[in-house]
Amino acid sequence: MNTSPGRVPLPHLRDWRLQAFLSQAELAKAAGLTQGTISELETSKNAANFKTVKKLCLALRITAQQLVYDAPTTSKRQADILPAKAVTVAEGGSLLPDS
Repeated sequence: MNTSPGRVPLPHLRDWRLQAFLSQAELAKAAGLTQGTISELETSKNAANFKTVKKLCLALRITAQQLVYDAPTTSKRQADILPAKAVTVAEGGSLLPDS
């Protein structure tokens, strides 16, 4: 990991991204970064400089303190609320598993 002065690790970036229901590619586009950069930051292969932290905070709508030091307080992530299997909405609104 690049730990040169002025760079910070972002151990909770993936959690914040998932809470915002964004893929790596979507976050990268919103922040003006590459998907590879997001991947490297999430896997601790690289650390972020101030400019990158600022871009990510704006895209995620969180503060730098939250991004650098805090994990999201809720556990509602996309994987937690989407059905694990495909379903069809039947007439009347009931859910039927796809075959």
